Amino acid sequence: MSITVKRGYSPNDQKEFGSKSIDKLLKAGRDLQYLLNQGYNIKGASTFVGNHYLLSERQRLALVRAVSSEESVKMRKNKEIQSILPGSVVNIDGFNTIITLEVALY
Repeated sequence: MSITVKRGYSPNDQKEFGSKSIDKLLKAGRDLQYLLNQGYNIKGASTFVGNHYLLSERQRLALVRAVSSEESVKMRKNKEIQSILPGSVVNIDGFNTIITLEVALY
């Protein structure tokens, strides 16, 4: 007997993140990023945008996790490894990699 587990899956995901909702989420994401770039905090800005677009709690959470200010993105990019010296060791958190792949594949 095989059981398929969809980590983090909710029955409303097809509706809330399906093709009909994507345009609304993209617009909300642009608005949220604009507010973050103006210096608003994520909690207040996401509440404002979520109310404006009538987003569900899962949609709001997805936006909060997916959208950052341009300054935050630049700071993260500056921390990226640009090159690896021969003989260097890079450690990767395998557990989080597995979870990410598992979610992406379902």
